[in-house]
Amino acid sequence: MSYETNSPLNDQVQGQVQDQVKKQGQDPLKDVTKEKAKFPMDKAQLEQNTVPAIDVKNVSKRYQLFADPIDRLKQFLMPRVHHVLPFLGKAQYFESFWSIKEVSLQMMPGEVMGVIGLNGAGKSSLLQLICGVLSSTTGEVHVRGRVAALLELGAGFNPDFTGRENISLNATLLGLSSAEIRQKTDEIIEFSGIEAFIDQPVKTYSSGMYVRLAFSIATSVEPDILVIDEALSVGDGAFARKSFDRIMQLKNQGVTILFCSHNIYQVEALCQKAIWLHQGEVCAQGEVRSVCMAYNDFLNSSSEGQSPESVQFNGTDGLASLAPKESNFVHFEKDKSLYTELDASSTDASFKRSNGLASSAKLLEVKVLAGGSEMKPLSLQSDVSDLDVLIRFRSALDVPVPNVGVIITDKTGRNISSCSNFYDKIQLHRDDQGLTHVR
Repeated sequence: MSYETNSPLNDQVQGQVQDQVKKQGQDPLKDVTKEKAKFPMDKAQLEQNTVPAIDVKNVSKRYQLFADPIDRLKQFLMPRVHHVLPFLGKAQYFESFWSIKEVSLQMMPGEVMGVIGLNGAGKSSLLQLICGVLSSTTGEVHVRGRVAALLELGAGFNPDFTGRENISLNATLLGLSSAEIRQKTDEIIEFSGIEAFIDQPVKTYSSGMYVRLAFSIATSVEPDILVIDEALSVGDGAFARKSFDRIMQLKNQGVTILFCSHNIYQVEALCQKAIWLHQGEVCAQGEVRSVCMAYNDFLNSSSEGQSPESVQFNGTDGLASLAPKESNFVHFEKDKSLYTELDASSTDASFKRSNGLASSAKLLEVKVLAGGSEMKPLSLQSDVSDLDVLIRFRSALDVPVPNVGVIITDKTGRNISSCSNFYDKIQLHRDDQGLTHVR
């Protein structure tokens, strides 16, 4: 396993190498190139030389599971006894559990890859191997660049330190100088939104505050590689949106991002490639839409009572040949329970009287269109069709204009996508009759 930080070869070292190879009568340029390869390379060099930022080759991770604590002691002693007394025979007092089995992936600088799979599939183990938290049983892991990671909740924090002290601790571990830490501390605190508690011990923080601070640190230290393991699922909706915007900003800056999430919509929106793990093995790897499509088919088959083994996969190299299926289309029917048709010309006063309240709001109409068509059922295909949702409602003039949110789920209730004018920071307006139209 190798890890390289952002420290390009300087002119002094290069000059020393040139002097040395000249004395040996060798080609200076040729040998300097070889020597350069031993030094960490910055982002520009990585891109120019097409060197992977993350290179995982046939990695496996095994854990030893002991039925009884005494078995751990036996396993420690018996191999040594067997070395002295080979006629006793070998004994194994544990069961092997492989959390990762022969996993390979490669990410070039600036790429964004999603990691998906069920709980216990090996996603966290893979990310920890890449970050250097775990060592692999077999295989190789090569990581080049400064790595910032959000793994387990509170990982890398000293619970007795204050939030401010943990900023210094984490930033130091990530390789920042004292001057850089002082320069970025205020920015980190402001983004986290926990200014009032920054000088309190983090053991008094809620899980959401932990995530806010950890994410702010990880994304403010200008990492070359950002690894996120389901951290955003703990924060509230407003911070999740703020965090996602920050991730998109880092993506546009060319940061290599490894993003693990159960939110398939976020994976498709953020990532270019994806890897799907199941029981420690790679089920699919490649273009993000194809991998997510195969994973959704697997989830649908599982929810319908079929065994996971009944779903056929073409493997890592076969995803591009997946043909569109009927399950890849979404159908919408007009649901009369969603709204009540009212006369738009009715006055605001009569609206108040009809509801028996001085201040109220009521949904008047909801329309769902596919490519401008209202034909039923509506058929949409991902990355091809446009979906329009038109909403009309009336609200009393003496209350603030209500906010509108739309959530799209599949037939099993899993969220596919959502939007809200509140989180998008869009102010809705109404006319003097209290009517508001949203599209």
